[in-house]
Amino acid sequence: NNNNNNITQAQQALAKARALSISTTIQGPLPDLRHPTNPNYFYDELDINDYPPAARARATQRDNISRVTEETGAAVISRGVFIPSGKLSHSGERRLHLAIEASSLYAVKTAKAELSRILNEETLQAAASGRISTLSGGSRVLPSLGLGTSVFGKYANI
Repeated sequence: NNNNNNITQAQQALAKARALSISTTIQGPLPDLRHPTNPNYFYDELDINDYPPAARARATQRDNISRVTEETGAAVISRGVFIPSGKLSHSGERRLHLAIEASSLYAVKTAKAELSRILNEETLQAAASGRISTLSGGSRVLPSLGLGTSVFGKYANI
């Protein structure tokens, strides 16, 4: 019954994630995301260090990165190193993250939203299947609840 309870909680979380509007993420306040060395490009990062291994793997799969790049025009590069919870990074080491860069702010935000959706969807599936109960030994089940619907194709709400 505890497993059924976990599945119900995960289904509720998934429904909540899917209910969130992508327009909030895409059309929110516009931070200055100009690329540090090229003012004609925009740049942002998505921290993936605290997501479960399956979610990190899915978000960085060549097929998913290629699809996001093709559909948004944003370049996505995995950078940094995995740093377990509670461990200090060595000098100069950065946490595992995805660097997202494009010629438009919209492309960067759309790519980040889709990658967040992929990460959250896989995390919820892992929680529902009982593969994880907390992340990195912490008390959280999800690093964040992001988008639950695809930002591409017929599901686009932008």
